[in-house]
Amino acid sequence: MSTQLNIKRPKSCRQTDVRLLNHKEDVHLQWKLHNISAKYRLNLRLLEQERELVLKEHKRLLHLRVCEPHATINNTMRAISEVRMANDVNETRFSKSAPTFRPLSSVKTCKDDKEQRFAKSASFSVKQDDSSPPMLVTEKCKASENGQLSILQLKDLALIDSISQKELMYQEEYYRWYKERLKQLQREKLRQKIRSFLTSIEHLTTYA
Repeated sequence: MSTQLNIKRPKSCRQTDVRLLNHKEDVHLQWKLHNISAKYRLNLRLLEQERELVLKEHKRLLHLRVCEPHATINNTMRAISEVRMANDVNETRFSKSAPTFRPLSSVKTCKDDKEQRFAKSASFSVKQDDSSPPMLVTEKCKASENGQLSILQLKDLALIDSISQKELMYQEEYYRWYKERLKQLQREKLRQKIRSFLTSIEHLTTYA
């Protein structure tokens, strides 16, 4: 019967084998760590690009929501100034067209026919002037109504402007928080990988 011989390898050979295995494991883990850090940098770069695109889109939407109401405000103010100028022109025309009327109560003794004719013509013009003011009053009422409507529109546009600015501040704050959160998650993942790498090295050294 053939006896099996148990050939024991020397201790130095076993130590060299363990060192080779440790070296291979170390190289492999370093390669994995390098890949993880490269993926982290790539994800961070992609996140920055996505954030820039989102901010550009948000600025475009903000331009549409804010700048156009500002242009409407300018148009409204221009319309208000035109209405006021038209009212001023109408008032100046009315004041120029209205004849100067002197009260006739002070003239008690009128013996001349020319003075009587002047008094008759003056009284006739006053009657005409008394009949004209209602149209001017209606024009003033319309102008005041238009002014009140334009002021209400201005208030609404100012409210929209303030709301859009608050929305922009909220979204920027949210983007900053989201970016910091992603950075924290990436750091935690990297720390976990480093911990696992260190624990595996510790296990290998203990078994060696």
